Amino acid sequence: MPIDAEYNIVAVVGVAQDVTKAAKHDRAVASMARELRELVDTANAPIFGIDIHGNVNEWNDKTAWITGISKEEQRLSSNRNARKRLDVVSHHK
Repeated sequence: MPIDAEYNIVAVVGVAQDVTKAAKHDRAVASMARELRELVDTANAPIFGIDIHGNVNEWNDKTAWITGISKEEQRLSSNRNARKRLDVVSHHK
């Protein structure tokens, strides 16, 4: 900051950036993600996903209805099974 001989601030420099477009884009992406999530969750067909490690990472309402296993029950079960797999792997090293 520029100062005078008596160490008084005599000028201030500021920088501003218009983030309106970025904020609009972020809101649009979030809205689309919510719509897609709702579409998957309420689809009239069972939808479930499995990641490359064999963990179930998607479980829609129809899948829960058909199996009788709620999303939360499935998630907890999947996490327990994943922890068991990790325990087995770590004990074999």
